[in-house]
Amino acid sequence: MGGAGAVLNAASPPASGLLNAYWNPGDNRTRNTLLETRLYAPDDGNPKAVTQFEYDDPKSSANITRQLGWDNQLPGGASPPASPTTAVTLTSSSAAVTVRSYLPGVPKGVLLSETDPSLNVTAFTYAQARQAPEGSYCPASYVNLYPDSATLAAGRPEAQVRKYYYDCATGLLRHVVFDSNRSLKTSFGYDLYGRLIEQIEASEQGDPAKKRRTVTQFDDLNRTVRVVRDRSAFNDGLLATVYHFNQLGELYLQRQTDDSGGPVSSSGTDGVKTVSVERTVAGTGRYSLVSNPYRNAASETTMGWALRTFDREGRLTQESFYRGAGKPTPFGSGGQLTGQVSYAHAGDTTTITESGGSTQTVTVDALGRIGSATVGGIGTAVYGYDALDNLKTVTQTDATSYLGVPP
Repeated sequence: MGGAGAVLNAASPPASGLLNAYWNPGDNRTRNTLLETRLYAPDDGNPKAVTQFEYDDPKSSANITRQLGWDNQLPGGASPPASPTTAVTLTSSSAAVTVRSYLPGVPKGVLLSETDPSLNVTAFTYAQARQAPEGSYCPASYVNLYPDSATLAAGRPEAQVRKYYYDCATGLLRHVVFDSNRSLKTSFGYDLYGRLIEQIEASEQGDPAKKRRTVTQFDDLNRTVRVVRDRSAFNDGLLATVYHFNQLGELYLQRQTDDSGGPVSSSGTDGVKTVSVERTVAGTGRYSLVSNPYRNAASETTMGWALRTFDREGRLTQESFYRGAGKPTPFGSGGQLTGQVSYAHAGDTTTITESGGSTQTVTVDALGRIGSATVGGIGTAVYGYDALDNLKTVTQTDATSYLGVPP
């Protein structure tokens, strides 16, 4: 990596919530390789998160070999790292590091392995592309084009292996075989636009009772998507959900099967309905409004709304619950407030406060998993995971638990 990065949006101090990007300088071959990003806090203008990147060769393949992430809750302390000048300034002792390796001597992007900040390894193998659908022709030159298999938690006892089969004419994934689970096979079908329209789980089974099918139907003219799933038997299609979108591609209505008349149709007003509306306000953030499920809004006695507010960084800051058919502010002037939950974010810690004043504090680790939860500042539960992110241990420390220390 070379040269001082050129910073974009170099306001001093940066505007609240601004994301600055630094790029490698030099000729045109290196200017497109990102050196660092900085996310600034909305309250004091200081960097709250920094991500830096290293490459195998920024002038040619430009594969990211190391990604180092820092925030003000990591061991490096509250002070952000210095901006990169000629190289990355973060170290493994002050950042969460993701390491990637690539197949040498082949075109860009043939990923061999990825090691996450907890040293869990996902390994990929490449060979001649597996034929799918069966009987199709995959040229011998189709080598190192698609991953042949992936091993999660490679080198560990809990490792899991999946094999992949592609349609060589389109590059679309047709089958995934879960070798570590009795070779369970999931198959996929697509329309002429490459959109997924069919998924069959346990497709290797000869007994239809062991299979499950999901079909997706697109109605582009009426802007609806209908998803049909099996409920009791293979291909019975008794569970259906219809999604309605506006001209901007935003979901505004969802209808799903109830027990009265079978699966809902693509058009019409049948089924249990849920209204969904979103709005972005300049300088404030985003609002999302979702109704309670209903059949007839005018006569539904349980009609109500959940209003969610997000800040400019996309984080949930408040949930408000209303009773009644009328939409609450800022979508209308109706609804009776029945409860509220607020969320305060500081680095990897979120404090949740309910209407009655009770609080809960939750922390997350570098992989986004819940690390600990404290209720009311009294008892704390600490969570442990294996290499596949499965929850393995919960340690509770308070005076009433069996692990607690007597007063």
